Order: sequence, then C-alpha cells, then structure tokens
Amino acid sequence: MESIEKQFLESVESLKKKFAGNDQVKAFEKTNEQFKELVEKGIVKKRGHNLLSPADAHVKNKVLFNV
Repeated sequence: MESIEKQFLESVESLKKKFAGNDQVKAFEKTNEQFKELVEKGIVKKRGHNLLSPADAHVKNKVLFNV
C-alpha cells in the first residue's frame, strides 16, 4: 500500500504532464506572473488575510453618528 504522500506526488506529476502544452494554462501562468509584478510594485495586493489587527486599530478613522 502506497503512502498518501506518494500518491499525491504521483498525481501532481501526471497532471503537470497532462496540462504542460495547454494554451489556457500558459495564459493563466502569464497572467499570474503579471499579477505578481503588480503586487511587487505595490499597485495591487493579494487577497486573503486583510483584517485589521488590534495593533493597527488606532490607524483607522472612526466615524460616529448620533442617531
């Protein structure tokens, strides 16, 4: 019985071979590289953990309304 790690690595390798010449994959990889460049330049940022930390809470402007 093979380990799950070995099965996973074999699956990844077979999928790499299957999609190696795919034009859509090449276009996606090109777009991904362009996005990385924009992130490095500071024009955009990656999605993900963008919640305000308690340490940075003082930076945010607070708007209070009397209703």
